[in-house]
Amino acid sequence: MNKTDNMINRHIASVQLRIEKLSLELEKRIMLHDSSKLEEPEHSMWLEMDKEKGKPAYGTSEYFERKERFAKVFEQHYNNEKNTHHPEHFLNGVDDMNIIDVAEMLCDWVSYKKVISYTEASKIIDENSERFGISDQLASILKNTLRDYFVSLGGGNEEPEYLKDIKEKIK
Repeated sequence: MNKTDNMINRHIASVQLRIEKLSLELEKRIMLHDSSKLEEPEHSMWLEMDKEKGKPAYGTSEYFERKERFAKVFEQHYNNEKNTHHPEHFLNGVDDMNIIDVAEMLCDWVSYKKVISYTEASKIIDENSERFGISDQLASILKNTLRDYFVSLGGGNEEPEYLKDIKEKIK
């Protein structure tokens, strides 16, 4: 093999290694997302909050009123080391997050409802961009990701087959 081909192959291998590292972290996030909600003291706090009837729609004034009434549970959740997908976890919000945190944040936002349309999800991005001071550029990237990867996602509670393989990899 010539020198150029060796250089190209080294570069490809280096990029593959880095993408794999990001991929493994995302796979770990699949398994750990919001798991703190099932641990004490947070779990008891969620149970208490959910005694209230009805779940207000995400981003509505009722949603924020409920969030304020139960500020302790949200504070506990945001401060947990597992929950870096929340801008509230960081002193400087989104500016302190990494790309994996941002990816998980987007998935969290668009998973508030079992089935969500592109229009609804795009509105959530717009509202949260304003709320968290997200730049127009990052908001566009989030919407592009939504368009390219999540538009076809629907409802269903069954565990996708690929999750079984991922669970085995990260054990």
